[in-house]
Amino acid sequence: MTLSRNYKFAVAGVVAVWLVSMGALVWQDRSGPRSPGIPSGEAMGTVSGISPTGDEYMGAYLENERVGWVKTSSMRVGNGWTLNQESELKLTVQGQVRTIETVGTADTDRDFRLRAFSFRLTTEGSALSAYGKVEDDTLAVTVDLGEGKKEIRFPLKKDILVDLNVDRYLAAKGLKPGDRFEIEVFDPQTLGTVPVKVQVVGTERMTVMGFDVYATHLRRTLGGATFDAWIDANGKSLKEQGPLGLTLVREAPADARKVVSRPGRDLIAKASIAVNTAIPEPEARKSVTLKLHGVDLSPYQLASWRQKVSGDDLTISRDDLDALPKTSLPVTDPAFSEFLKPATLIESDNPEMARAAREALAGEGMLPAAALKLNEWLFAKLKKKNVVGVPDALTSLKSMEGDCNEHAFLYVAMARAAGIPARVAVGTAYLGGRFYYHAWPEVWAGGWIALDPTWGQAPADATHVRFIADDVSRFADIIGLIGNLKIEVISWD
Repeated sequence: MTLSRNYKFAVAGVVAVWLVSMGALVWQDRSGPRSPGIPSGEAMGTVSGISPTGDEYMGAYLENERVGWVKTSSMRVGNGWTLNQESELKLTVQGQVRTIETVGTADTDRDFRLRAFSFRLTTEGSALSAYGKVEDDTLAVTVDLGEGKKEIRFPLKKDILVDLNVDRYLAAKGLKPGDRFEIEVFDPQTLGTVPVKVQVVGTERMTVMGFDVYATHLRRTLGGATFDAWIDANGKSLKEQGPLGLTLVREAPADARKVVSRPGRDLIAKASIAVNTAIPEPEARKSVTLKLHGVDLSPYQLASWRQKVSGDDLTISRDDLDALPKTSLPVTDPAFSEFLKPATLIESDNPEMARAAREALAGEGMLPAAALKLNEWLFAKLKKKNVVGVPDALTSLKSMEGDCNEHAFLYVAMARAAGIPARVAVGTAYLGGRFYYHAWPEVWAGGWIALDPTWGQAPADATHVRFIADDVSRFADIIGLIGNLKIEVISWD
């Protein structure tokens, strides 16, 4: 669907849920060594088998609606293990049913420490492939987003995991109620490492596939969100629950792979936030004051030049572009070097990006005029389309289509190529009585300002609430907001 000032669609939250939450639930190993203190028996063997190897199937549900399946397998290879997983999910996004397929493999040593991994995520029209290998104290990763391969190296201070081997790695240490672990997980969907806290809640009795079994209850905390998992005596998953009601349940293969007839409620609507009163003409408001509650706000980057925090109250002021001094390009001040250099998904040093920036600016060499011109160019040129995938700027430049993530990342890459300091902001923005998760650029144009090339706003209106100002590596932090954040409109000017 076409996005415009009159029909606004935001998907940063969906990306966070889809590419992080679902990855955390879907791409995990389902087997492991026996955890101490948990009984075994005929029922346990019938459900998952006493052997730590073999295949298991999970049915995937969203609010009790079947949305797909997950198959996992594990085998001993030499002095280690090979863990495999594949999945298929069908989800409704902005009224369209989208299919997401993943295939993952992890090669580990006998204690399930990662040696190498591969991962592929495919949606209609886009794909992400990643391969990684541990080399001494470095994780070397090759990423292919469909427009060529990128090499990324991550220094390691401790064991690095991928979701596929987390449970087995922990189970190898032995799991006792009350145990707590802090681990570092590489997420190939956000191309960064994510800290994860794990708590062993205890041992619980549950019914799986008609059998009563004992399970170890694990609670994982990722980006402020909670994921609950129940694993059997071998560490194999029996049930998992995540944000927005996404649940995985152990099932027989024939049941798990049943055809999905209705993928369930639209994720955009489900992730949106209702408010107590409407904000009239949001683009005309000079400022808006909101009360935020339901979540711990301390991890987020709420305070800024346009956002003033007072307890749970937040006042957002629309930028005054007329107050900005004129500044020539390129900006060379070392204080802005972080916001001028290329990043994993922001290929500002690519020759094609530089050519596109020159075309968009058409000779304009002064700020803030150049920043505004780039905003107008992207709003006019980039086809508005929901894209489920990683918002890689170079890929977006080649396809010239995307949602708010593609607009924001491509803007930042083109701005940096032109010598304009810029970064991606992620948060919420208001539409018709609800707040939706959204992404937009923040630009230094004689002073920091917020723009919105997706909606064609310059400046972005005062309902744009920033929670994160960074690249995609911090998108996981948004998960803690989804389904928990409450917003109350206090006043507006």
